[in-house]
Amino acid sequence: MSLDYNSKEKLQGVQTADLWNNWTFRGDFNGNIDLEGNRKTFNYNVNLRADQVTEDWKIRNSGRMSVRTREYLKSNQNSMRSCRMDECIIKYYVNEVNAIRKALLFYRRPALLA
Repeated sequence: MSLDYNSKEKLQGVQTADLWNNWTFRGDFNGNIDLEGNRKTFNYNVNLRADQVTEDWKIRNSGRMSVRTREYLKSNQNSMRSCRMDECIIKYYVNEVNAIRKALLFYRRPALLA
């Protein structure tokens, strides 16, 4: 479906105050659960992002965390559990001549948590 509208009158821009100083924010969360007879799996991911765009710079701050947990039920009613976590924080800078600078501020290698 498509819709086109051509107005004969010219629209005028409205000046507004930018209370956030060109910053935009985004957050995502997703996950899943898988429950089988003798195995349970729980996964979730969290992503956060803050961007600022000006005439000279584009700045992006992002962070993520993902967790995967598995639990196995053995035949003798004992269970075994494993948990893996991954975390990362990254900052990007792009200036007016498109020179990209990327800084990895924090990274934790995937770790197994008992």
